[in-house]
Amino acid sequence: MPTIQRLLEKCKNLISEPDYRRAYLLDIPKKYHGITGYFSNYIPEEIIAAAGLYPLRIIGFWNTSKSSQRSLFNPVCSFVQDVFLAASCGEFSFLRNIVFPNSCDSLKVLRQMWEYEIKKPKAYTLLHPINADDSSVQYFTHQLKAFAAEMKKESGVDFTDTDLKKTIDKYNQTRGLLRQLYAIRKTNTFLSGADAVALMTAGLIMERDEYNSMLRLILKRPGKIVPMIKILK
Repeated sequence: MPTIQRLLEKCKNLISEPDYRRAYLLDIPKKYHGITGYFSNYIPEEIIAAAGLYPLRIIGFWNTSKSSQRSLFNPVCSFVQDVFLAASCGEFSFLRNIVFPNSCDSLKVLRQMWEYEIKKPKAYTLLHPINADDSSVQYFTHQLKAFAAEMKKESGVDFTDTDLKKTIDKYNQTRGLLRQLYAIRKTNTFLSGADAVALMTAGLIMERDEYNSMLRLILKRPGKIVPMIKILK
């Protein structure tokens, strides 16, 4: 069984070391029909997972040294700059597809650049309503159904409502475990702030069953954890 310290080190490597992250993703369990990248909490990763695809939240820290592309103009945020340069040199070639939200201006620019310059993997945009009235809910319901149909088409997995509920339950387990972790840290700072951020961010990348198991292990042994800064010295 890996030590808590090794698990935390793995989390840190996943979020800050592009080569380590890529090796991990290329070695994911073969039960998936491909990897779907996505950019926002607005994207329902449960639908992606129910379709047999591996949901991967796109974060920063990609290897952009091989890119010959110019960066985007200055008003675009550094995150989008990093992703654009990484995409231009093929860092996302292992993805089956990628999902954009209709959110900030920077991501809208990146979506346009994806269409005209990046092209692969193919991109999909999930549109979100601005308001929360009845008509907006109906509109978003239609968008989610269309998104589910697109994911089914991508993977060939015609999942049912029951399958989706099981996936939602699994992801809700993650949320519950993270809430427990947050509650414990209110009175017992067994994790440094940096370690807690690394642990939570790694959940955007790691295989869900593996991540839930790791959280349960850490929650059982809070007194055994040494702050990561001590490991790295």
